[in-house]
Amino acid sequence: MSVCGRPQAVEATATVDEVQKMALPSDLVHPAQHPEETLLGPAQVRRFYALDGVKNGGEGQTIALIIAKHDPVLDHDLEVFSRRFGLPSCRAQTGCLRQIPGPAVGPRPSMQEEETGSFLEISMDVEWSHAIAPLAKLMVVEAPHGSWEELLAAVDTAVAKGATVVSLSLAEPQRPEHKEMYLKGNAHFRSDAAVYVAAGGDHAHGARWPASSPDVVGVGGTTIRTDATGARFGETAWRSRPAGDRYVGTGGGLSLAETEPAAQLAYGLPGDEQHRRGTPDVGYYASSRTPIAVYDSNVSPKTGAAGWRQGGGTSAGAPQWAALLAVANSMRAADGKVPLSKFKGGEFGDGTLAALYTVGKTTPAAFFDVTEGSNQWGEKDACGAECEAGVGYDYLTGLGSPNGAVLLKALVALP
Repeated sequence: MSVCGRPQAVEATATVDEVQKMALPSDLVHPAQHPEETLLGPAQVRRFYALDGVKNGGEGQTIALIIAKHDPVLDHDLEVFSRRFGLPSCRAQTGCLRQIPGPAVGPRPSMQEEETGSFLEISMDVEWSHAIAPLAKLMVVEAPHGSWEELLAAVDTAVAKGATVVSLSLAEPQRPEHKEMYLKGNAHFRSDAAVYVAAGGDHAHGARWPASSPDVVGVGGTTIRTDATGARFGETAWRSRPAGDRYVGTGGGLSLAETEPAAQLAYGLPGDEQHRRGTPDVGYYASSRTPIAVYDSNVSPKTGAAGWRQGGGTSAGAPQWAALLAVANSMRAADGKVPLSKFKGGEFGDGTLAALYTVGKTTPAAFFDVTEGSNQWGEKDACGAECEAGVGYDYLTGLGSPNGAVLLKALVALP
């Protein structure tokens, strides 16, 4: 582990469309291979989203992270992350962390066949869900070959083994020829035993699945600006520079397959005359030029990097929103109320989406409304208002990012 001494305050600069670096007064981490880089720690992210005063850590909840393949050093890496940032230990030997092989289609791969490049994603999901809900248990369910058949079977396994929240940092670009797969796959998210959360995608405009499933909370991406103390003073929809021939930025748009769920119909989506499912539902910090810190001791076959590495994208937002909803469930349980997955929302429908959109309508201050930014790249991909952030719901950041304490209070207040 390579950490640069005691965290130091730095001078603030505004981050606008990723031109300038962000101010970071705390939790600084510098990777060994690139000591000039600064990585963001949990205290800063919690501060961004007004979670500093939240005492509940997700007690009594189990967050399942659905991933591809098996990371042999995950327990060790989570402990390094926890010690660095002063989080409670969560180890396999205490039962806090479980790695469960999901059903396999075909022979299971050997360790030699595992791709270590995929382990960074696993580490990020586990470490950052733990950062937001440090007292929740973590269940990692592994799809041996990473096929959708195995990943969806892993969701079923997670629920059967007691997960109360399920997170998927997975995003399938919606294609008309895959419509039947989406509609059939939605059945794996209908059990009200768990809350389901999925990444909205990192390659700009367009709905992704399973974030577009009517029972899944889809998470879009944002970039944050800070003041001289590092406090959040502005947030825009996430768009970065193109990576080769692939555009980079928050996914989002109207679904090609799913119809508008009751929660969105009652809330009212802009420009949705055909009443299709809009994505995402919410937003979360995806990137500026300061990524989040992830510890992964596996050596990357592409870069040779190991230890502290960069994380980000909507894949970072999904496990953190999952953890935030686990905290809400824990607080509701302490108040004698049913989990969000069993919420009855009247005209807004039932379940977690109904709860979020009800709060979005009745307590707008529960979300930081992200009104600036675009995920459109070039005239050939013109998509109009669907690619622009705006007041209220938009197809880049949904209802907005969480105003933590206000949001949690509003979710607990629901019947």
